[in-house]
Amino acid sequence: MEINGKTAVYGLIGNPVGHSFSPLIHNTLAKGLGRNMVYETFPVTDPERIGDAVKGAFALGIQGMNVTVPYKSAVIPYLVEIDPVAKAIGAVNTLVRMEPEEGPDGENFSCGYKGYNTDYMGLKQALTEMGIELSEMAVILIGAGGAARAAGFMCGDAGVRKLCILNRTKERAELLAGDLRKKFSKMTADVRTLAQATQVAQEFKEAGEKVLAIQCTNVGLAPKTDEVPVEDPSFYENVDAVYDCIYNPEETRFLSMAKAAGKPGRNGMDMLLWQGILSFSFWTGQKPDHELTEKIRKDLYEFLA
Repeated sequence: MEINGKTAVYGLIGNPVGHSFSPLIHNTLAKGLGRNMVYETFPVTDPERIGDAVKGAFALGIQGMNVTVPYKSAVIPYLVEIDPVAKAIGAVNTLVRMEPEEGPDGENFSCGYKGYNTDYMGLKQALTEMGIELSEMAVILIGAGGAARAAGFMCGDAGVRKLCILNRTKERAELLAGDLRKKFSKMTADVRTLAQATQVAQEFKEAGEKVLAIQCTNVGLAPKTDEVPVEDPSFYENVDAVYDCIYNPEETRFLSMAKAAGKPGRNGMDMLLWQGILSFSFWTGQKPDHELTEKIRKDLYEFLA
């Protein structure tokens, strides 16, 4: 790609951002789809300056941004609009530029960025590729942080009837469960400790449920690859499929234990890939074909290796 005076600029804000795969995803998409754009990283090291960063990016004409930790919630007060699902989750990862003529109130509209959350959309697409029909599954969520919130709301939107959140301590999980109950009245959202993981899986299985376990913590993330959130092999024998939001290493102990029990599983690379594709689509209205999507997936694994 040739960068010139008409090249549109997009980027990622967070801290740190030097390790991010997002430039690979978006610059490959831009090249493959023939768009005159470039995607860069913008570290914001001072949390007190996140508002300045958002306003400054808009003033400089940056067309769209991704947001990563620790600012997925902190940017919200500086947006002019937020997607209802992202608002309910309480986190955004995609900012779309809104010009005055796009606003419902014409010249009275305050231009800026609108926030979306493509993490939950990316997870849903990744599970669809696994052949998972969420409305037919009971779901065990491991963790209660940002990734678990996105996964929980994704489950509610997809029609999951039974969900149980497992966390080391119950307080944070209870907050998430309460938010899910308010939003999705037809979904049962229970809370247990991680020590009760096998018991929960057995209860679901004895009730005749198909069980999906989604691992949303950083337990097992490189370099601590010997760690796993649930040590008991019986847990994996009582689930039907697993998904681990971690993508480094390619096969976590969580995935290897599910594999040993004969259960299918995927890592978080698909979620990473699809959340990026969906962000790109929000910005440009374009989506890659299968060939380009697979090229990016291959490039991501090669980059990780």
